[in-house]
Amino acid sequence: MKLILKDIAQIPFCGKRFYLCNIWFALGMVLFGLKAPAQAQVQVYVEHQANFGSFVVGYGGGSILITEEEERIAEGEVFLMNPGAEVQPVVFGIEATLGALVHLQLGPDVQIKGNNGGEATVRMLYPSFGTSFVSTAAPPARNYISIPTLLIMNGAMKSIPGNYAGSLSITVIEE
Repeated sequence: MKLILKDIAQIPFCGKRFYLCNIWFALGMVLFGLKAPAQAQVQVYVEHQANFGSFVVGYGGGSILITEEEERIAEGEVFLMNPGAEVQPVVFGIEATLGALVHLQLGPDVQIKGNNGGEATVRMLYPSFGTSFVSTAAPPARNYISIPTLLIMNGAMKSIPGNYAGSLSITVIEE
């Protein structure tokens, strides 16, 4: 720990001079082993929101998966429209110390609501490398992480056409 002495006052005590500094807080931290709060070493930015493209949902419902490679896969009674359209999974930009081990914890499934009263569920899946990676970019450069994203629709009666919005959560821990 490096202390910078300011406001030094000379105080005579028992015929000797001692120096008293305004460092009581720092001294307490040293004596009691307390640490000052560290600044955040990792920053997370949303680079791209999920885009599932156009589709039609049948009465039985189904799901659409957007892979890390931006491939769109439908299951159940979901019919993909405009197959050449641009689709994207959620992409995060993560600033972390170069060489640091970074862990991801994805949040829970999220219920999203449409502007016309519909509802659906969005689920993030872990990327192909798993839950941890080593940062290969020094800030301000970012590590770009594509998160496979799954949209689950309950059927034509609940997943009506419209614009849907919601918030996803991710926890990023740097070691």
